[in-house]
Amino acid sequence: MLDPAFVRDNLETVRAGYANRGLDATAELEQLAGLDTHRRRLIPEIEGLKREQNAAAAEVAQAKKQGLDVSHIFEANKARGTKVKELDAELESIETARTTILTALPNVPHASVPVGKSAADNVVVRTWGEPRVFDFEPQAHWDLGPALGIIDFERATKIARARFAVLLGAGAQLERA
Repeated sequence: MLDPAFVRDNLETVRAGYANRGLDATAELEQLAGLDTHRRRLIPEIEGLKREQNAAAAEVAQAKKQGLDVSHIFEANKARGTKVKELDAELESIETARTTILTALPNVPHASVPVGKSAADNVVVRTWGEPRVFDFEPQAHWDLGPALGIIDFERATKIARARFAVLLGAGAQLERA
């Protein structure tokens, strides 16, 4: 998940990074900026009301010592408490919406990553050694593992969704060795 402060402070960088990635997230970023502005306006208001409630508690204690009527202070505190609960609920819904958007947004590519539409546009930075030449057709691990009975992708999909693998038998032993 992207840092909300990073997105807020570097909105154009994030937008440009998504454009380089081939993603148009303008609507999400605008919605996120609006939610962030509303959130930043709500927090001081809530804290101010809470501060007033705390000050009113001290005022009640002082008024009781002097024998004064404190019912009007209690009523004001009750109204403030209701307002704080409403604002807290609004802040919570904003936080939820903000988190939903942030978790859906992908990472911004590093500035050194070449702009392209596919893996074919990637640049080879360096190589080491010579590629091996086989006298047979090499198999991918997703074909070889299940054939050997050491990887179970279907079971992993049921347990943890996509891009996970359950290691079985010799595969599990090799991982733990």
